[in-house]
Amino acid sequence: MKDLGELIKRFDHVGIAVKNVDEALKTYRDILGSKLLVYKKIGTTQDYTFTQVSLGSQTIEMIEPIFGKESFLTKFLRERGEGLHHLTFQVYDIKETIKFLKSKAIRVVDEFIEIDPLWQTAFISPRSSNGVLIQLYETVKGSEYDHSP
Repeated sequence: MKDLGELIKRFDHVGIAVKNVDEALKTYRDILGSKLLVYKKIGTTQDYTFTQVSLGSQTIEMIEPIFGKESFLTKFLRERGEGLHHLTFQVYDIKETIKFLKSKAIRVVDEFIEIDPLWQTAFISPRSSNGVLIQLYETVKGSEYDHSP
């Protein structure tokens, strides 16, 4: 295998850190005209919610901390403010992808592989990807997370 491109199935969404998703929706839904797909669903680590909208043919995910819980997201918002948080790609095989990345000395963090077969995910550290957090995930064909053609 020569590069990660052979393991990536498709680009899925861009993630934006927000302090208040209802305020953010005033821009993304009410002004830009996006369509609401998911509203305040609890995230993997149980300390944030995600809301997804469709704008054109792309999905934008807004992640909002759950009030009163200290988390990766409250730290992110405190240090960097609102804005781009991550890019997400669907992969064919998450374990093979992680193995490949590590063989290339790419720093992989926060692996959630054995928790839920519908959402197996890992992240490439921004230290290994020019300052951008990259989320990779695998899901079961036909699941709610499988957006492949």
